[in-house]
Amino acid sequence: TLDSFIWEGGDAYLNQHIFKLIPKFFVDKYFLYYLLKAIVNEYKEVTHGSTMKHITKGVFENKIVLLPPLAEQRRIVSKIEELFAEIDKLK
Repeated sequence: TLDSFIWEGGDAYLNQHIFKLIPKFFVDKYFLYYLLKAIVNEYKEVTHGSTMKHITKGVFENKIVLLPPLAEQRRIVSKIEELFAEIDKLK
């Protein structure tokens, strides 16, 4: 499955089907997570393989996204999490 996750565990090993992203100082890791969740369908259009879908590192690295300032990223993340909490209350 092509998706985005935040690893909160301890040490781990990566295999050839997993990309590890370490955000730069000007990118909030949770903003990056939600951004990747939002654009994952665009990546699915450029995958290859029949059973297990693959995406090349080059395709991944060449994606251009616009980033708001760090403070705005954090405000966006806060609002997203607030809305998800409201949705969880409805369940």
